[in-house]
Amino acid sequence: HTIATYCLPCVILNMQFKFPNHRYNLISASPNQIEQDVASDICEIGFTTTPVKDESLNSKNVINEKVVLISPPSYNMPEKIKLKDVLEHKFIILKEDCIIKENFKDGLKEKGFNFNDVEVISRLDSTEAMKTLVRKGFGVAFVPYNSVRDEFNAQEIQVSRITDYNLDYDIYMIYKAAEFLTK
Repeated sequence: HTIATYCLPCVILNMQFKFPNHRYNLISASPNQIEQDVASDICEIGFTTTPVKDESLNSKNVINEKVVLISPPSYNMPEKIKLKDVLEHKFIILKEDCIIKENFKDGLKEKGFNFNDVEVISRLDSTEAMKTLVRKGFGVAFVPYNSVRDEFNAQEIQVSRITDYNLDYDIYMIYKAAEFLTK
């Protein structure tokens, strides 16, 4: 749900300024729910982290979201770090299934590690809650860079990029294929 919180609000506002006669609602949901809503004409477009499966829909890659490791300044983490070198830290993760957690698990497996061996001290409902625990020095977390840009610029947290595995993900705009549009 981080794309609905950090990436899309400004985009939606700019669209509203450009097209004032259109109405925009931003609703956060799972990729499967968004796909169902577009297919069922509940909404005209949606944004997800996976390409569509439904043949009546199209998807277009619109954004590549950069994923960073955040840590408290006291950790003195380098700007660039290998995945194995972050495993000694305590992790704060999202409770729900999310693409960042899945990419992290895949990266660990590819590098010969197991997610079950990672010390997860907290499973939270939101990126905001994760950032709070990191700022207070409880551990590290993987988050979209867009969600921590302000805290990083204010030097409240440190940001590191993983150099030996790409945790970034794509955001897709999904919409009905022309031949399936309802009149």
